[in-house]
Amino acid sequence: MRLVCRPCLTVDMLIGLSLGRSCRKSIPAVWKALSCLTGEYTLPLNPWTLTSVLSCRLNVYGIDALTFPELVRCFPDWMRDSEFLAKYAGEVEKGLRALEKNGFVQLYEERCGPVLGEWTERLSGAVENISLDGLSQAMSGLCPGKSGEPLRIYTSYFCYPHTFMLSDRALVASCRMGGRMDPAPLLTRLVHELLH
Repeated sequence: MRLVCRPCLTVDMLIGLSLGRSCRKSIPAVWKALSCLTGEYTLPLNPWTLTSVLSCRLNVYGIDALTFPELVRCFPDWMRDSEFLAKYAGEVEKGLRALEKNGFVQLYEERCGPVLGEWTERLSGAVENISLDGLSQAMSGLCPGKSGEPLRIYTSYFCYPHTFMLSDRALVASCRMGGRMDPAPLLTRLVHELLH
């Protein structure tokens, strides 16, 4: 089993929208811009609930290919298909359109992109030689036909300090800024989440 690490703009935008003013403040310009766009209001949906809409609609390849304009166009309708989430679709649509209209995506890419890129590169280097064959064999009994597929680790600026499973093939991991790279906590969390 192989781990593939990469940032995912669409996943991180949903997490940022979900957290609003309570998101991390490590890059003040990003926090200020997101705070201004979301105001005092925070969606009553946690990041896992909001991003799970993606994994209900798309596999990891679809999530990888999803652009932000496509997310803005499709995501609210996907939410409307859920009895529980439908009542929040309008608010999420308004938030996504505000992020798109006010240049937040560009600010995010300029300020968070280099941090995410560096962290993802360091994480990829740390996990590339780790053998997960034993885990793959154990999973073959739990998820037949999927044990050979790579697992995605989407690195996220906004979900710090949390890590959660997006789907049975994708984990969202928070991006640390600086510090040493120790993949052990992430791998422990990955195994924990796969056992759910």
